This record gives sequence, C-alpha cells and structure tokens, in this order.
Amino acid sequence: MIRRNNIYGFLWLALLFLSSCSTTRKLGENQFLYKGDKIVIEPSNDLEETPNIEAIDQYVIPEPNRKFLKLVPIKLWFYNLAGDSVPSKGFRNWMKNKLGEPPVIHKSYYVETSKKEISSALNNQGFFNHSIQEELKKRGKKVKILYKISVEDPFLVDTLIYPEVADSLTLYLSRARAKSIIKSGQIYNLDVLKAERNRLVTYLKNNGFYFASPNYLLFKADTLSTERNHMDLVLDAKSAMPNDARYQYRINNVLVYHDFVSSKSEPYDTIQQGDLKHIFIKEPVVKPKVISRSVFFKKGHLYNENDYRLTLQKLTNLNVFKFVNIKIDKDTSSVNQKLLNVSIFLNSALPKSLSAEVEAVSKSNDYVGPGLTLSYLERNLYQSASSLQFNVSSNYETQFNQSKRNINSFEVGTDVEVTIPKLLIPFVNSDRLGSKKFRPETSITAGYSYSGMTDIFNLHSLDLSFGYNWQETKTKTHELDLVSLNYTHINTKSDWADIYDYIDESLQEQFILGLKYTFTFNDQHLKSKFINTYFSASSEFAGNTLSLLHSAFNFGKDYEDRPSEIFGTAYSQYAKFDGDLRLYHSFSRKSKIVGRVAAGVAIPYGNSEYMPYNKQFYTGGASSLRAFPSRSVGPGSYVAPESLQNTIGLEQAGDIKLEANLEYRFDLISYLKGAMFVDAGNVWLLHKNEELEGGEFSFSNFTDQIAVGTGLGLRLDASFFVLRLDVAFPIRNPYPINGKNWVLDQVDFGSSRWRKDNLVFNIAFGYPF
Repeated sequence: MIRRNNIYGFLWLALLFLSSCSTTRKLGENQFLYKGDKIVIEPSNDLEETPNIEAIDQYVIPEPNRKFLKLVPIKLWFYNLAGDSVPSKGFRNWMKNKLGEPPVIHKSYYVETSKKEISSALNNQGFFNHSIQEELKKRGKKVKILYKISVEDPFLVDTLIYPEVADSLTLYLSRARAKSIIKSGQIYNLDVLKAERNRLVTYLKNNGFYFASPNYLLFKADTLSTERNHMDLVLDAKSAMPNDARYQYRINNVLVYHDFVSSKSEPYDTIQQGDLKHIFIKEPVVKPKVISRSVFFKKGHLYNENDYRLTLQKLTNLNVFKFVNIKIDKDTSSVNQKLLNVSIFLNSALPKSLSAEVEAVSKSNDYVGPGLTLSYLERNLYQSASSLQFNVSSNYETQFNQSKRNINSFEVGTDVEVTIPKLLIPFVNSDRLGSKKFRPETSITAGYSYSGMTDIFNLHSLDLSFGYNWQETKTKTHELDLVSLNYTHINTKSDWADIYDYIDESLQEQFILGLKYTFTFNDQHLKSKFINTYFSASSEFAGNTLSLLHSAFNFGKDYEDRPSEIFGTAYSQYAKFDGDLRLYHSFSRKSKIVGRVAAGVAIPYGNSEYMPYNKQFYTGGASSLRAFPSRSVGPGSYVAPESLQNTIGLEQAGDIKLEANLEYRFDLISYLKGAMFVDAGNVWLLHKNEELEGGEFSFSNFTDQIAVGTGLGLRLDASFFVLRLDVAFPIRNPYPINGKNWVLDQVDFGSSRWRKDNLVFNIAFGYPF
C-alpha cells in the first residue's frame, strides 16, 4: 500500500478546472448541446401499475456526451481542447478522435423519432391508450428534453386460448399449457409473449419437433369479445409453417467423423460402438468408448434439444478437440418414417503444448510482485481424454505498505495434475454415472514448494490430493477432495516469531490429512436476472482419520503432554467452515452495485490447540477491508503493542471471520471505470487468550468490534486484464480511541497529517469480488 498526501487536492483541482471549461463555445448560432432527457409519467387516474420508465428511456435518442464521475463531460472537453485544425496524425489527432468525442447537437427529428419509439415501447407494455408531449428546456446553449406521457389503464389478458387438438403438434402445445408464463389478469407485455413462444418451442424441440421455430407461432389479440381494456390471446400456427415443423422426428444414424476430410479420396475405416458409428482415416485420437460417454443421441429415440446441447458441451469440455460440430439432416431414404441422421465432426487440437507465463501477482495480503510459470500440457493421455499438466513456478513479492516494515516473500515450486474425465470409483463402473446431470472429473495432484518471508521463516511444503469435481448445472459446481495431504517443514524461524506462544505453535512443523468439500453457485452469466448471485461454501475436516487410527492402534503418542505424531511430526486436527455470498444488480449497462458477505469459523480440537498458520482467518488488505492494511485488524478489540506496530501482524489472525462489503461500480471513459465502496468486518478467537486481550468472540459485544472503512476506486478494465487502484480510509476502529470507535468526525482531507495517517492506497489486479 502507498500513501500520498496531495492526491485528493489534485483531483479536486482537476475537476474544478474541467468543469469550468466551456463545452458550448464552438457551437453554431442555432445549435444547442443536447444534455439528455427526462421522462415523466402522468396517469389519467390512480393506476396500480405504470409504465417502466427505464425500459422506455433506452429508446430515446441520442445519447448525451459521456461524463467523468457523472459530473464532467471530459471526452467533449478533450475534443474541444484539441482544436479545429487537427493534423492527420499525432497527439492532437489522438486527443480529438480517440480520447475525445464531438458534441451531441440537438436535432428536431431526434424528438420525433424518440416519440415514435416511446409510443411503441408503451404499446409493448400494454399501455395502448397514451399521448406524448415534449418540452424543450433551454439554458443558454444547452437543451434538455422533457417527455410528458399521459397514460390510461393498461390492457389486461383475460384468457389464453390454445388451438384445439387435431394432430401431434397441437397435442404437445396443449400439454405445454400447464406451465405457461402468461396468466389471466396480468398486463399485456410483448416481451412476455416472446418468452412464452420461446418456451413452447423449447418444449416442442425436446419432444421430437426438430424443425419447430418461434417464427412459426404467433399470438393474436382479440379485444372485441371482452370488456374494455381486456383482451384474449389466441395462440396459432402461421400459415407459412412448413409441413416438417408439424411432425416429430426420431434419431436414425449417429455418425462420428474423426479428423475426417470429406474431399479426400483416401480409404476410411469404421467402428461400431453401440449406437455410434465411428469413421476415420487414421486411428482415432480418442478411444471410441470415451467418445460414447459424451454422446447422448440414441437410435430410435425422439430428437431432444437437450441431447444436442449436452453432447456439444461434453465433447467440447474433453479439451482434446479444436472444433466440435454437430450436423443434423433429415433422412430422405425413409418414406414412411420421420427420421434424422446425426453427424458429429471432431477436429483434434495439438496433443501437447509448452507455455511460459510472466505475470504480475497481487494477493489479499497486500503482496505485489512478478511471477514466472512454465507449463507442459499433455491433453490426451493414453487416448482417454485425460490430461497431465506439469508446472514449474516462481514469484517474488513485496508489501507496499508504509505503516509496516518492508517485508518480502518468495516462493518456488513445482506441481503435477492429472485430470480424468469421469469419476474414478473403485469397483464401480462410472462411465455413465449421472452423465446427463453433471460433467464429472477426477483430479490427482502432487506439488512441492519452498517459500519464505524476510527475517520471519522459510519452509518446505509438500501437497498431495485426490478428489472429484463436477458441474451439476450451468450454475452449480461441486468439488470434493477425498484425500488432501499437506506436510510443512519449517527450515528456519526467527526469534521474532516466538513472541507469542500461539504464533510459535501455528508455525511448527505440521502434517495435515483431511477431506474438503466445496459447493459453488454462480448465475452471473444470466444477464436477464434482476439480481445475480455468487455463493460458495466449503467445509474441511483434518486429522480425524489419524486420530481414529491412533485410538485403535495406540501409535504416535510418546508423552501425554505432547500431541500425537506421525512419521515424527505432529498432525493437525480441526474443522473449518466458510462461506462467501455476493449479489450483483445492474442499474444499466454502465453501472452496477455489488454486495458481499463472507463468514467462517475454524475449530481446532483433539490433537491441535491452535489452527495451522496457513488455515487461519485474517482481514484487511486490497480485497478485504481496504481502509486497513492486511493483518492489521483484530482479533476482536486487540491492539498490537508498540513494539509490533510495524511488523507483519502474524498475531492478528483468528478462528472466526465476519466481513461485509458494498461497492457501486460505474463507467467513466473507455476502459476506465470507477467505484465507491464501504467495507466492514473483523476476526475473532474462539477462546480467550491472555496474550491477545479482547480477541475472543462474544455475542454480546462483537458488533462493537466491527471495523469500517470507505473509499473510492479506479479500474483499468480491458476485460482480459484489470488493474485496480482503491483509496480508502477508516471511519470506525475495532477498538475505542479516546472512548470512541467511530472517527467520522475526525475526517479532514485538508490536513496533511490526517491524510498521512489515514489514507490507504491499494494496488491490485482484478476486482476484489
């Protein structure tokens, strides 16, 4: 973290300067700068429902000039600053045409076009009886358009009428009626009608109607046979619907082409694997039985759109093919039956690859630095679509934090991971186990690393794991590490780490054998939802198996006052639970609000008195409480003694964590985005520790120990790369200072001393959550 004394003064001076620059001085005599619009709904009576203004406003043209921080039209300012006679290249050309944008001039036809679009949008929402009046609000050379919309009662749906059952098509339409999203008494809405039509077509396609399309169905509105402002909706098939769309089709031949080029005249071979016929010139890259696990078309079965989607998804996710293409054709050789032939074309990717990645690393503990990773990838072990990845990595990091002494860290390591595209379960044939519900994988990993912190400790770490991960749906994933083993050997440790007993214990040589399960729900790809959700929860248990073995065979315990050991090393025993909930709501394409709550509890027991160092909770830092340096908050109301004020804060960790964040994000210009945020939280100990006074958790006073900070942020977001700068300051301490926790009344941006002591700069890569 970096502190700067004059940053706020500079920003305010810059904003004042930009806002004082005229944006209309270059306009012609009869030209007016368009400043946007305002829509006012004037209902003719007390309406329970009124039109959605946000949905209407998107049809108003044009868009006014964009503003920095919603205040200053900085792009227009740059455009004017570049001048009129701009060379064909160079800095002024770049400023005018890339950095700047021309003024948006008001034109009368914009109003007429907007009124037509607004009228159409009102009709789509069921407000057919309406009138629109515009009013130009001029102020100097600027104009804003006020649209006054008078609306009467919207039209309501009385009855949704389906066609009488006369054939297979009308039969299935009738069956789909029970789950209709159009209900009697709801306001007419064109978007709902479109959604219902898409739902019906999806249902038809999942029941054999391969040629069904939304374009072949329509809703007719009947207002004559109903009372005023009511309508019946009649579902019907268009007269232009082709005959093929009225019939159900079944699967006939399923052909799989392996790196097959039809234009070549070379002889080819075939293999029949169940319902699949594999066609190839050279031996298939992937064994046919592996492909069969990922293909869901069955000969003789009705065509199902879900089978098509799952087959494409599973074959693609094998990660051994560069292209996967599925072609479905009508079988013209059969006269009396309605059949389809499925052709699956597989083009193999390069089987092996070697890559090097140089990256800039930022972590939640405020460490920033360069990293290098060399990777070797074998995509298709033994023609099974299993992958092997071997990595060698190194990184060097330092903390940018003036409030603590300079701490550097390093890490070098290697790891290997084998991923198998099915669940490896002893004595169980899992080839088709749950294949339609989730995408299963078995993961086996092994790794070694050597790492350390300046003048604190150096350690060797060995990791082994065996587990499963599977995607249940597009939004739900599961990870289960059946065996997770970690052995840590402390090579050197400074006397400083022995100041507290529990730090010394947490940094001891340790052996961790456990089990971990993680569930993740993420629907951020569903852009149409009002609120998108990310939720992750995990539970981890360690040491129980070794404890049971010790109890059964009485091994590893030489002294009653010492923990049990395995291979001469004490093993850790604990349970750990944590969760992370994030909610995203987009106000528009250019702004959103994000809320996050994270909580966790870790319980050492049995063979462990304290949690291992790398399993503890801590807070503060670039992705946590940004107004506080990493490991500078807690536990509870604990205050570090003056002798430790500038250290890394190893003692400021806990067994319980509670954290909440609220962040408003908005676009500024081009790739530059802004944010305003509030963070709150702390960590606590499960049990009282005399060395850390006030660190234990208590339901009666934990809310008094919540730290709160707020601030502003800038993000350079190029999609594939995000550089983040957050400036924050505390407004509430977890412990009282002069009898008060809240320090809002002490905020003084004009004081250099206050800025030096309180402003905290966080530099990181990626969004905090």
